[in-house]
Amino acid sequence: MPNGSDSGQYTKYLGEMTKALNEALPDDEPEFLPFRQVPTDVDVLIHGIPLAAVPEDPIELNNMIKEYFKDFHRVDVSSAKFLKANPESRIDKRATSIVVRLPEVDTAKVTPHVVFMGKRKESRVMWHATPTTQCTRCWKFGHPKIGCRENTDLCPICSKTHAEKDHKCHQPNCEGYRRIKANCCQLTPAKCPTCGGAHSAKDKICPVRIQVKEQEKAKYDQRMASLAETGMIDTNQ
Repeated sequence: MPNGSDSGQYTKYLGEMTKALNEALPDDEPEFLPFRQVPTDVDVLIHGIPLAAVPEDPIELNNMIKEYFKDFHRVDVSSAKFLKANPESRIDKRATSIVVRLPEVDTAKVTPHVVFMGKRKESRVMWHATPTTQCTRCWKFGHPKIGCRENTDLCPICSKTHAEKDHKCHQPNCEGYRRIKANCCQLTPAKCPTCGGAHSAKDKICPVRIQVKEQEKAKYDQRMASLAETGMIDTNQ
């Protein structure tokens, strides 16, 4: 597969990989268990939780939310906490927001709304990103796929509405017909969905990519220089 391929595309090969490794083992060696993908957990923010319905103690809150989601939503929550940890932020408030961490595969069960204590509450997946984070759905910078507002995947090679793995030249005698390749021929030109240029959105020559990385480096250098001026770091080391 090409560099930068989504790791999920390798799932279908996990069984064959396990089999190949076990066949190469000496007879007296224990076999490997089947490979499987590592579960990915995400944070889900839930608004409007009545303070009268949840304990103030963080440990008790964690245990209570875990039990509730297990019983009523069949979801295994690994942790639960107040969005704002400081108890003073909840003084004179009737409701608050909590953050629950759960498997990504279960997010559809509890977003964009979730029933809590018989009431429907607004919820959404929280995501974290830096200016250099590139979305693998729209290929713009500044957010991950989970935070993308687009509903359809764009191909990073041609900007059409299909996944990269489905990109294919329509000319049978072209190299791009047999494997994924940007600018394989004039009939299937590359078009970056990030800048509109004649290259893939993952290409290092993309001017938007270059600009974003340069801006982030400049900010980093500025922070380091500021810290050096205050004596917090030694630039001579």
